[in-house]
Amino acid sequence: MSALPTAGRFPVRRKRPNRPAVDNASRRSWCPHQGVRLTLQELKFQQALIEFAPKEANALGAYSEIVKRLQAGTLDRAGAAHEIEFSIIPQWDKLYDSLSAAKLAVDSKRLDVQHGLTLYCDFRRKHLRLVSAALRTGDPRIEKDAAQTLEQVQAQIETVKRVAKAR
Repeated sequence: MSALPTAGRFPVRRKRPNRPAVDNASRRSWCPHQGVRLTLQELKFQQALIEFAPKEANALGAYSEIVKRLQAGTLDRAGAAHEIEFSIIPQWDKLYDSLSAAKLAVDSKRLDVQHGLTLYCDFRRKHLRLVSAALRTGDPRIEKDAAQTLEQVQAQIETVKRVAKAR
């Protein structure tokens, strides 16, 4: 016989360990490994960051394949422009949208990272649009603009690395 009377009922057992509720009044979530509370928007941005690297690698790899096919002569300029416009740029649009969808607070520690990465995606999109236009028209001025935009992309990569390292 048990020391505790159950009066015909089973003992009550918690389904979850004792921890703060996810949907509490302040709309914050508890991060047990760091003891830090993150807003829902910060969690949304965190998820976008987790998904960013593989999606970026996929977009860069697909663009690289188009360049290789163009250089090998298995793809003409118009075909390359078409593929860039309809398969590569939409990938960067999605990356930009996922990063900018989280509306971080002005005092968020992640705001500078979000700004840096969205600017990086925006420069990539601008560069790809110019490359596509240059492939279609053969205009050397557009090619020059594309090269300058690529320099902006490279500079933004360095800025993002610096910001991420400072965190």
